[in-house]
Amino acid sequence: MRVRESEGDRMRVRESEGDSMRVRESKGDSRRVRESKGDSRRVRESEGDRMRVRESEGDSRRVRESKGDSRRVRESKGDSRRVRESKGDRMRVRESEGDRMRVRESEGDRMRVRESKGDRMRVRESEGDSMRVRESEGDRMRVRESEGDRMRVRESEGDRMRVRESEGDSRRVRESKGDSRRVRESKGDSRRVRESEGDSRRVRKSERDGRRVRESEADNRKV
Repeated sequence: MRVRESEGDRMRVRESEGDSMRVRESKGDSRRVRESKGDSRRVRESEGDRMRVRESEGDSRRVRESKGDSRRVRESKGDSRRVRESKGDRMRVRESEGDRMRVRESEGDRMRVRESKGDRMRVRESEGDSMRVRESEGDRMRVRESEGDRMRVRESEGDRMRVRESEGDSRRVRESKGDSRRVRESKGDSRRVRESEGDSRRVRKSERDGRRVRESEADNRKV
């Protein structure tokens, strides 16, 4: 069956066959099309440079929207959700399912990804050759940063802490637990270790010269 109605700049066309139905409506530069078949539904609306499409089937839903260079897509099925947004070179995608969540953002050469599940969390960020990754779970935390040949890793759990740093042939590791501290440094063939606990201090140095290794040790204790 087909029914067509019009009045001035308004127009409406209704078509149906079995369980299928289609309705087209227009007024000026506005357009609307509704379609259905069984439990499937689709609605498309437009006006000027705006556009919106809604689709559904069972527990699945999808909505697409656009205006100029802006785009947005929302999707859902059961407890799963996904939202994608973009404008120019900017983009954002958010996904979730149960207690899982993931958000990805980018603009030019910058990128950021956040992920979480329960008390676990991970954030990755990058721009050019710079990168940063932050991970946590309960009281545990890890942060990794890099730029060119520089790298830094920071780890902590309770009162424990460890920091590793490197640049070129230089290395540095700092560790602490309670009132204990330990710092290891190296550059080329030189090595240095500093340790402290309470009021005790200890420093060890070594330097390789050809085949020889020179070592020195200082131990300072206050009583």
